[in-house]
Amino acid sequence: DYMDVFLIVLLGLAGAALGFGIQDISQSLTLYKCRKKNLTLSPEPRFTSAYLKLGLCLLNGAAWGLSGLLTGHLTAAVLISLLFSTAVLIAIIDIRIRIVPNELLLVMLILGIAFQATQFGLTAILVAALCIIGMMVVFTFVAGMVGFDKVGAGDVKLAGAMGLALGYPNIISALIIMCAGFLLFSVIGLLIRKLTLKSMLPFAPFMMTGMVVALAS
Repeated sequence: DYMDVFLIVLLGLAGAALGFGIQDISQSLTLYKCRKKNLTLSPEPRFTSAYLKLGLCLLNGAAWGLSGLLTGHLTAAVLISLLFSTAVLIAIIDIRIRIVPNELLLVMLILGIAFQATQFGLTAILVAALCIIGMMVVFTFVAGMVGFDKVGAGDVKLAGAMGLALGYPNIISALIIMCAGFLLFSVIGLLIRKLTLKSMLPFAPFMMTGMVVALAS
């Protein structure tokens, strides 16, 4: 089915409106998590700049409109769009304070269940549940290998939420894209000497990139 142009434009405008508030939502959640963990949040202009607010507005609007164009189905487009916006929020907060908020994980789980049920049927939720277990086992194993100070509990839980949102076989595509993105970023960072072999990188942005690209494919 082809979605009406009016609905695609409407989706894009709704996404732009939400995107305009993503910066404020991320700031509020970041402050909340810092208060809960007794952390001091250093002022960082790049996270509060008008340029970022405008960029997120345009990015989110484009993503929402594109989801309508690619899926041609309103329910799927809305759920994929909300998953995209949630992924952006998780990535921003993890980059800033190295925390993946449980509140956003819960949102992703709810959206994932709705997406699997509406697009693939209730049986797909059972398959996706197996993906949760598989992803959490894999990430727990990796954390045990490299240390939980490098791959935290938030990353493990996020991996499980990804498994539910994507199901099989999309989770495989997401893992490949995630690993390729992380490897490419690391190699370029090492070559231009912005990174060292001891550098610590937030992993959620790469995970969310893999998820978003898998959803769009």
